Amino acid sequence: MKTNARADQGKQKPKRQREQGESDKSEASVAGQRKRQKQNSVATEATTSMGANEEESPLTVDEVGEAVVALEEMFERWRQGKRQIGKRRKCEPYKLSLSQIGLIADRYRAARNRNGEIDYEVTSNNKNFASFKGHPEELRAKEPEVIVFLRRALAEKCDAESSEPERDRCDDIVKLKKLSALEAENRELKNARAQGDAAVKKMKKLEDLEIKLYERANKLDERANKIDNFFEALASSKDSAVVFDRKLAERELAIASNEAYQEKTAQEKRHDAQVKEDEAARTAWKKKEELLVQMEQLRRRIGQLDEQDNKASSFISKLQQALDAEQLAASHHKILSSDDFRGQQRYIQQLQDKLQDQENLLYDFQLKLDSYTACYCTEQTIDHFTEDHTIDYELMTRVQRRQYIVEQAKSFKNLPYGDGSELRKDLDYFANTCNMLCHDGAVNSMSHRDFQ
Repeated sequence: MKTNARADQGKQKPKRQREQGESDKSEASVAGQRKRQKQNSVATEATTSMGANEEESPLTVDEVGEAVVALEEMFERWRQGKRQIGKRRKCEPYKLSLSQIGLIADRYRAARNRNGEIDYEVTSNNKNFASFKGHPEELRAKEPEVIVFLRRALAEKCDAESSEPERDRCDDIVKLKKLSALEAENRELKNARAQGDAAVKKMKKLEDLEIKLYERANKLDERANKIDNFFEALASSKDSAVVFDRKLAERELAIASNEAYQEKTAQEKRHDAQVKEDEAARTAWKKKEELLVQMEQLRRRIGQLDEQDNKASSFISKLQQALDAEQLAASHHKILSSDDFRGQQRYIQQLQDKLQDQENLLYDFQLKLDSYTACYCTEQTIDHFTEDHTIDYELMTRVQRRQYIVEQAKSFKNLPYGDGSELRKDLDYFANTCNMLCHDGAVNSMSHRDFQ
């Protein structure tokens, strides 16, 4: 029984706690609603006193500046750290929020500083006033409400700062008004001075223009007098006028004919120059084609002669080899069939010497072939370079071609030869010395200038 009673008490205890928590939540929600209602009443309190304050004197520029700063501080006190106070209802589409009131107050201060009004057309199209888009008159109707807020903020600021006696406060207000009046007069004087300076400059410009116009009028009068005298002289003699007209017409005709002749002469000169240039180019091209044909014929003839020479040389070499083989076989058989041992040794030594001579001859021949190949490649490179880089290739000797290559090497950048002096030395060495590469053996008997 005791255990059952304890269990019933354990079940009842959480139930009481739940009921107590629900009662606490309901009390907190009621307190929050009361707080929000109080803030909404504070926010709307300013609008209720709008009609009572409309007949007061307008705020000065300095008071407007102080009121804007005080308005921001007042809104910060009202929000108490929150982003906004209250919500806009559907039945109040044109109700201003605190942030919108602050923006309009800033624009009102700027308009007062420049002695103008707020441009509500532009303001209504701003993204911060989306609900007023296309309704600038509704936004203009909210300006008295904003002024009321400014007055209230300024009054609260003055009340907060009123620690001195009321007399000092009134004196300060009087001084402030005097200072504002003096500043207004100072601004008016500055504006008047600027306008006066502009007027003086304008007067000076007008005086200069009058002087220039007077001088121009005098010149025009002099010119008109000259023209009148000229026409009087022409009118005095009809014959002189006819003669003048005839001379003028003749002069114009002569000028026109001279211009036409000069134009025709210039066209003929241009045409003749073009014809000469075309003829020279055609002649050069024909010469080049003829030279190419002759070179091709010479190449073919040289090829035929080389082929015939190769055939003859091959036939002669074969006959010589056969004859030498027969003689060698006969002498070889004769010597080997004899019993002369020393004669056989001498014969073997002779054969070895001949073999060595043949190897030396083959080596010399290969060296000559390499020398001729190097000479040909060098000369061919010189010819190709000059042919590709100058039109006067056919009229230049080989010495002139080498000199042209040296001159061109001076203008090349990043060239191993530098300014061309080293290239000149190499070409002179190639052309005038007997080095191993180009002038060995039989090549030495023929001067390299035979190529020139």
